[in-house]
Amino acid sequence: MKSTQDLRRGNRLRVLLLLREHESLSRVELAVATGLTEAAVSRITRELVQAGLVTEGTGSAAAYARAGRPSVGLSLDAGGVHALGFDLGANSHALCLVDGRGQVLARRSLKVPQPGRPRETLALAVRAGRALLDTAGIEPRRVVGAGVAIAGHVDRANRRLVESEPLQWRDVRVADALEEGLGLPATVETRPGALLFAERLHGAAQDMQHVLLVHAALGLGGAMLLDGRRVRGRSNTAGQLAHMPVPGSDRPCPCGRRGCLTMLASGRAIVARLLGASAPSTAVAEVKALQAQLEAAGRGERAAARALADAGRHMGRALDCLAPVLDVQRVVLAGMVGSQPDYVAGVKSQWSHARIDVVASGMPSDHAAAALALETFFYSTGFDFERLKGRAAQAADAGQAALA
Repeated sequence: MKSTQDLRRGNRLRVLLLLREHESLSRVELAVATGLTEAAVSRITRELVQAGLVTEGTGSAAAYARAGRPSVGLSLDAGGVHALGFDLGANSHALCLVDGRGQVLARRSLKVPQPGRPRETLALAVRAGRALLDTAGIEPRRVVGAGVAIAGHVDRANRRLVESEPLQWRDVRVADALEEGLGLPATVETRPGALLFAERLHGAAQDMQHVLLVHAALGLGGAMLLDGRRVRGRSNTAGQLAHMPVPGSDRPCPCGRRGCLTMLASGRAIVARLLGASAPSTAVAEVKALQAQLEAAGRGERAAARALADAGRHMGRALDCLAPVLDVQRVVLAGMVGSQPDYVAGVKSQWSHARIDVVASGMPSDHAAAALALETFFYSTGFDFERLKGRAAQAADAGQAALA
């Protein structure tokens, strides 16, 4: 049985979610939409206004009016809370700050140390996060948390990175390190997982229940949503396509086997095809070479464009077999390779399912990580509203005392 506090948290969350969805709603509209009494809605919204999370203004044209009195419109104050998002991988390292509606307010690139140095990298991320908040002038109490999208295998329940081949990290408690350094709650997710969450919330898979997201960068990753739920599998690797055996290649994969999809459809495969024996052997050097080839394709250089298209065709053939088995509505292609036009065209050239869309993602991983932080620490029943409300009330009391 739910406690009174649990019920209040759930009702507050329902109101916040409605205000995020709509530009302005009256208290009467909120009561109708939530099924709560007008008295309960008035109490909830009064607390939200006092905490600086909701603002009062003129009601919308659709808002109700009673007894000839104009209704008062309530809107989510986007500046009421903020969140940080970090993207950590071999091919990019970035940080962004978002407001309560998930809009990016500021973004920074991170120059991280060489692979294999998690402590140094996370310390740098903490310093960059603090500096970004200082520059933006955000009150610490208004920052609800931080999210991390990371290249590798993540055990989200235990808030740690299990292993990352590109970063050369193993068993790193990423969330704990950021929480300690930033003094904020933190959560960690794979890049594909964070992107799938954000794309479903307000992106290429908005409101869909059955989605496969493929992340193609130096390597391959993936994440699945079936029946509206994220599918993780026994070892948190469901949706990973990198080591799916496919015909057409006998080159050894970093996993130790041969014939893996990653050796045909990833950025690593593109670099190996274009550079041959001169292809670099370390992840950092491979990423630099891959970026150069992506830039060449963007300039219209045929060899790079063909290599991307061919890699896309290999991915398209694999997905053409897999997608109907999963019975998804949409396949989302993400990552520095996956969202590149030549690669997307290659995938679509092998597609035979008219009822399943294939679209490219435009969502940066740091933005996705920040969206995940907002949903985990603000748009949830776990939001520490009492702490925010208490400090807001103390500030109001102090202001009244000063005026007395």
